[in-house]
Amino acid sequence: MIDALLFALGFLAGPVIFWVLARQMPTRRYVTALWAVSVALIAGAFVLRQWGGAHGAYGALAVVLLVWLAWITVLSLVMLAIRTSALPQRPRRIAYGVTAAATTLPWFGLYTAQMIAD
Repeated sequence: MIDALLFALGFLAGPVIFWVLARQMPTRRYVTALWAVSVALIAGAFVLRQWGGAHGAYGALAVVLLVWLAWITVLSLVMLAIRTSALPQRPRRIAYGVTAAATTLPWFGLYTAQMIAD
């Protein structure tokens, strides 16, 4: 059951969150807000990791989720930068697909770590 939930979260929710964030107009205010959100997510993960040791597996899962959401916001920032460049349409579409697929990369790392630990 937990594997199905992680799969849905990683391979459905991640690209959807990315799509929502990357499709906005890349204004200075929006880019600054995304940057601040990504820094806040990483800071939250760091603080939770340092002070949340008593929470066990739930604390560790929260840290992983915060880092993953920060990863998605950074990928959205990359896509917004690509969208503002003078690239032709086809390379922009390819970059969009690659960055959307990259939202799932941390879950491959988590799965690999689980395989090694078992």
